[in-house]
Amino acid sequence: GYALDGTEVELELALEPVTLRCRLDAVFRGPGGTWLIVDWKTGSRRVPVDQLSVYVHALAASRGVGTGAVRAAYVYVRRDGLVDELAAADLLSLAEIEAALQVRA
Repeated sequence: GYALDGTEVELELALEPVTLRCRLDAVFRGPGGTWLIVDWKTGSRRVPVDQLSVYVHALAASRGVGTGAVRAAYVYVRRDGLVDELAAADLLSLAEIEAALQVRA
């Protein structure tokens, strides 16, 4: 099973052209060096899971593991605990995140 490793975990991810500061609601340590990030959402509107990609890269870098060892999900409190997990196939690469930041800059 998973054990709580920390709440309100603050991490940074250095990208071009900025350094992103992340605050992860909860981080759980799992079996075999795996990790789970949970981001609680109190609104009822579902949001894109793109933000979770940043969290996965930041936690993987901070723990010295590959992104494959990190799971991440939104849990919607007002929607009876609806869970939107970031699928491995949907994980944005660092290059994709940087490209999105360049467009917004």
